[in-house]
Amino acid sequence: MIEIDGSLGEGGGQMIRTAGALSVLTGKPFHMFNIRKGRQNPGLRTQHLKSIMACAQLSNANLENAKIGSKEILFEPGELIENDVLDMEIETAGSIGLVLQMMMPAILRAKKRFRLNINGGAVFGKYAPPLQYIQNVLLPVLRKIGYNVSIDILRYGFYPSGEAKVIAIFEPPNGKLSPIKIDGIPTIETIKGFSVATRELRNAKVAERTRTGAANFLKDYNIDSEIKTVYCEARNTGAGIVLSAKAHPVVAIGSDGLGSPGLKAEFLGKYTARTIIEYIETGCPVDPHMSDQLLVYMALAKGKSTILTPYMTEHAKTNMEIIGKFLDADFQVEEVDNGVIISCDGAGLS
Repeated sequence: MIEIDGSLGEGGGQMIRTAGALSVLTGKPFHMFNIRKGRQNPGLRTQHLKSIMACAQLSNANLENAKIGSKEILFEPGELIENDVLDMEIETAGSIGLVLQMMMPAILRAKKRFRLNINGGAVFGKYAPPLQYIQNVLLPVLRKIGYNVSIDILRYGFYPSGEAKVIAIFEPPNGKLSPIKIDGIPTIETIKGFSVATRELRNAKVAERTRTGAANFLKDYNIDSEIKTVYCEARNTGAGIVLSAKAHPVVAIGSDGLGSPGLKAEFLGKYTARTIIEYIETGCPVDPHMSDQLLVYMALAKGKSTILTPYMTEHAKTNMEIIGKFLDADFQVEEVDNGVIISCDGAGLS
């Protein structure tokens, strides 16, 4: 039984997502206590609870003390379910992006094509990766290492109602994941993006104004942009923007912004563009938030993975510690002039 102190490091929900995914993959049970101890609302919240319950359903696990506010859980994985479809309900505006952070590695255990139907939750949310960020920054990297995942947004969801509808299709690799190599200085070719708003905001041209704010800022840096505007159906009003850099060699750089009452659309676009420019100007090909999400795949791959990122987030430091409890994967961190090189000799898990 692996014992995990949930107040370790940054003490957030990422510990639950990483532990749950790797427990399913390795078959190793874990007991986590002090869950989110230092947070404003400690213990399990809806998106953590729904994620770990989905992992339990996926692996026929014994899951104890799984309820809202719980500060400790016991998770003992079993055999993977025989069917290739899992239905998941999220009654709040919990982040679907954070749910997928747990489910994508866990479903690597499947031996065939797998489908996850998600009803509820939010496509955009505070302090969480929007689905377009995952689609356009993370998934291209995973395809290169042998893991094909597609995400289809049937209905958008925003705070406070959520009520999104999403289908994710997973094609597990035939064998072991290839190592991740994203450590060269990139030449940025263009920035692509999506400016999204609900239909109620069409008359105010919120999506167009957000796009203009981003495009005008990028123009000052002589970087071409292709930002699409999308007006969507949702249960309540919302807006957001996601940008991703396209370059040679491959990069994993993106930024995102979430609309809020009183925040001008033009400023939202400008702020999101400024963030991605700050990442690009470091000369690093992996943005700091994406580096955190790549760690588990680096640890699972066969061979040595290397990424270059501007700095180490607290999430990343904690994530390395949790990964080390489940996998024989050796991380090395080296500070260089423009950032941090993170290397990992992966476990080569089939």
